[in-house]
Amino acid sequence: MIKNINIRYHPLIPEHRIQALLLGYDSEQDECPFYTGTERHFCLLDYYSIQVENCWGRCFDGGFCCEQINALLFNSDSEQNAESNSDSP
Repeated sequence: MIKNINIRYHPLIPEHRIQALLLGYDSEQDECPFYTGTERHFCLLDYYSIQVENCWGRCFDGGFCCEQINALLFNSDSEQNAESNSDSP
């Protein structure tokens, strides 16, 4: 379950992502709404994989959003587009 916390820049809001990038924003520890902090499983977006590196809940580093969130936002759209294009004659 995604945490309900007040954060300065939410990684799923496009305007927040732009602001974070422009400012080179670094998230605070445990700020990411997808961070679980459980042993071996740190991210709700990829919870069933064993994570080697603990991000400590920082979803922005130097303004750049983490890879797991980027994969959620951008890879799912391209996969859906590829599937819909393959269905058409």
